[in-house]
Amino acid sequence: MELVAGREQSRKRILFVAEACTLAHVIRPLVLANTLDPALYDVHFACDKTDLLRGKEFIFEGTNFTHWDIKSLPSATFLEHAASGAPLYDFHTLEAYAEEELRLIETIDPDFIIGDMRWSLSVSAEYRHVPYASISNMHWNTHAEPFLFPLPEFPAFRLLAGLFGEKLVTVFAERFIKPGALRAHASGINHLRENYDLPQFTNVLEAISAAPYMLYADLPQVVAAPGLPATHHYLGPITWEPHIAKPEWWDRIPADKPIVYVALGSSGKATLLPEILARLKKHPVTVIAAAPERFSDEQVFASPFFPWGEAAKRSVLMIGNGGTGSVYQALEAGVPLLGIVANQDQVMTMAHVERQGFGTMLRASMANGTRIHAAITTLLNQDNYKARAQELQRTMASHDYRQLFPDFMQTVLSTEKGRALPGR
Repeated sequence: MELVAGREQSRKRILFVAEACTLAHVIRPLVLANTLDPALYDVHFACDKTDLLRGKEFIFEGTNFTHWDIKSLPSATFLEHAASGAPLYDFHTLEAYAEEELRLIETIDPDFIIGDMRWSLSVSAEYRHVPYASISNMHWNTHAEPFLFPLPEFPAFRLLAGLFGEKLVTVFAERFIKPGALRAHASGINHLRENYDLPQFTNVLEAISAAPYMLYADLPQVVAAPGLPATHHYLGPITWEPHIAKPEWWDRIPADKPIVYVALGSSGKATLLPEILARLKKHPVTVIAAAPERFSDEQVFASPFFPWGEAAKRSVLMIGNGGTGSVYQALEAGVPLLGIVANQDQVMTMAHVERQGFGTMLRASMANGTRIHAAITTLLNQDNYKARAQELQRTMASHDYRQLFPDFMQTVLSTEKGRALPGR
């Protein structure tokens, strides 16, 4: 690692640490970093560019901060763990993360750290006595409005649900399996914290929401949290789209039919895309798909990258992976969402979408042609979904991260100024 030049007294040094397991966990801190005034902040951004981000270097174009390469779990491995229900990170992975972060902190000497999906910061930042914030989603927080956890999208649970019914298995899992599973998922980070003489977490939900400051890329109208601590903040949806040239077909999309926008993202089940497109072709719609060009035909206009937000706003329905990125992209456009979920984070997100009435969920393991067709038909023909999406769309103006995040940084740095931080 190169040495950082001497500190400028007039600028605060901010370190962003992104876990490149899915694109969302890189985009969110990247978007927030870009809101900070370079005259006030010396921004450093650390993430792994060798796996998920290969070929996507354009997302960093126009950034004016220092980049650092760190290691992340390969995206395919992370998604495999998430889909199977295995702990996302073992002790050895987190140990390597913390060691690299400690070297980075020593080199940069930041005033404040912001992480996204970097559980190891609860060791490295705390051990170095550097204040930090974690970007997360409210549905994983211990303060979120309680409700019955939806059944995980794991093969064993799906088999049991088929035999005994989803409601019965969900209640059984909530009572007898969930407590132990949440403890097991915290075992790696607890082992690491024990090695650094830091207190243990009760379960993985506590580990996720234990940063000194929590920043939620959510709307309180979608995921409520009564009695939230003063150090926890809703930033609102952190939306982004690539600044690249539009595909050659962009201005040739016919306007005589409703448009459906399909984007399964980096964590969606890509093998379902042909079936989704085949079912859409049975409806009188035009399709814009974030997909390889080979899927293009007279009804489908496909390209991996284009202005996603504009595509959503031209549409009457969005089909995505059910993650928060697709949820808030749909809400920003005021259109219903069909979320085809492949991991527990997406299941949790879409459970709140269904509670709020602006979309519906299909589990990837059960998403055959018949179910996909029925869900599309319902969302295209029942106006209540669109009305609810547009109602929530109007609430987005009250939570604009472009203003809330810089305000947070000014406030928190003022709060931390002069606070005794042993070891620094």
